[in-house]
Amino acid sequence: MAKISFKLVPPEFELQYRKALNPSDRFTISSVRRTRSFTSKARIKGITQRSVLPAAGEAWGALTTAEQEQWELAGDNSNLTGWRLFVKDFAWCKKLELGAPATPDLNYQVEVGRLSISSPASAIKIAQLHPYTYFVLRKVRGTKSQFEPRLVTEAFGLPLELSISFRTNLVAAGADPLARAYIEIYSNYQGRDIVTELAVPFTLQASWQRATATATKVLGVVKGYTAFIECQDVTGVLDFDNVTIEHSGQNWARDPFCYNIRSSYTKSFFQIPRHWVTINVPEGAFFDSFYYNQEIL
Repeated sequence: MAKISFKLVPPEFELQYRKALNPSDRFTISSVRRTRSFTSKARIKGITQRSVLPAAGEAWGALTTAEQEQWELAGDNSNLTGWRLFVKDFAWCKKLELGAPATPDLNYQVEVGRLSISSPASAIKIAQLHPYTYFVLRKVRGTKSQFEPRLVTEAFGLPLELSISFRTNLVAAGADPLARAYIEIYSNYQGRDIVTELAVPFTLQASWQRATATATKVLGVVKGYTAFIECQDVTGVLDFDNVTIEHSGQNWARDPFCYNIRSSYTKSFFQIPRHWVTINVPEGAFFDSFYYNQEIL
């Protein structure tokens, strides 16, 4: 089979070409894809028949003004309007064949991250990497599936604030039970590599609450940092949500609302894990994102 490196489109066919085809990935396998036409009426009808929006709209309308305001306040914590947060929760309830949607909460919204430990495991540890610079693939504007490498620089300026909402149901299973979220800040000073730790400890039994720790001083020039969540010498469950790693005026936590904490290396994030990565997850332990509803859990 002949191998074609490239082919020029004659100018008189360029308009028809752009209407029918779109450039695809040019880095791995150079190709083109057809341009999808507008959604047909038949397809739109099928989509609307399966949509949860009509039922969600009726349920939203049945809420009192005070209840809708609670959803609005909870939505502010996850960058959603109250209506969009309600629809998201309502869709999960329909999918899992549950009853009424959850009661809105300021500490968590819909999905949460979960670390679970059961025998023979007694520990678990995951991490999110934040080097000072790294490359990601970003979509090329005007194309359907072309990407180009872009440099991300996480400019580091103190103070560094770590905030996290959590819920624990853990039981000691060793001599040194421990549960916490913490950050290791890596800096260089006079030829020495220095690690500065910032930690938020968790109690073994706690209902949903939020905790914050702040670092105001680091020795030397910062080269990057890594965020960790770990449990050791315990069994049970740790849930977390609304992760904030704030410095230089913005939140640098990836997947702060725990939509998919297991997403690691992807096409876009090819140099560092996209969200959280395994450090120590032995047999009997796992971590993932879950729908949380306090009415059933």
